[in-house]
Amino acid sequence: MASPRSSECPGDEDAAEDQARRTESRAAALRFWLRAQGARAEVVCHGNTAVAGTFCATDTAQETFLLSELETPMGVYPDAYVRASDVICLDFAPSLASAAEES
Repeated sequence: MASPRSSECPGDEDAAEDQARRTESRAAALRFWLRAQGARAEVVCHGNTAVAGTFCATDTAQETFLLSELETPMGVYPDAYVRASDVICLDFAPSLASAAEES
């Protein structure tokens, strides 16, 4: 005689918790990138090259960043993509708008 099966398999609870954590992590990342939009960004690249501009967007895999008015040693570019693999540090300057929201 077969025993009655439970509606949940062992490990379902852990899988659901993992999924909830991944969902919250993705949502937090999206909120971060949305708040960063329009902020002044300083970028340090390999070779100690420093560039700066206005952060506009990133792709879904966070492999490239779009910056406007990118100031480089070679001049200013109106719009430019920066590969994440070239970036050592991406630093956002605090803005007055975000400081006001935190108060």
